[in-house]
Amino acid sequence: MRDFTFNSIQRFSIQRFSMQRFGRSHAAPASAIILLMAIAGCNRAPEPRISTDTDFDVAFIEDGQQITETQCLVCHSLDGSKASPRSDAPPLSTVLATYNPNSLADDFREHIHVGHPDMPDFDFNVKQTEGLLAYLTSIQDGEASKP
Repeated sequence: MRDFTFNSIQRFSIQRFSMQRFGRSHAAPASAIILLMAIAGCNRAPEPRISTDTDFDVAFIEDGQQITETQCLVCHSLDGSKASPRSDAPPLSTVLATYNPNSLADDFREHIHVGHPDMPDFDFNVKQTEGLLAYLTSIQDGEASKP
């Protein structure tokens, strides 16, 4: 009982000293900031990550190939064996030497403009993005594909 009384008095004295020294108006915002920081630290979700391995599900690669055929080959060539329809569009087999696959996937998912100013904006969902990156990874030239 004596410890309880002493602790209560000690806590009250510290609180009173804090209020006198810093004022009541600073105590609530400081407490709120500390609480928000603690909550924000607890709710960290893992970042989505595209695997750079070649062990992708075949269905993802097929989805990516279909997207590539309908969306990308209008301007890009598939590999360097023939010129791209658009002269400033690199062959798709070397594109991951320039762009990190994880960053590229994030940009597509978040609808951030990728590439040069004339390149169209794409509205890919997560599955389409995963498929496109799986296909691009599967066709990269061995020495050129350094993410």
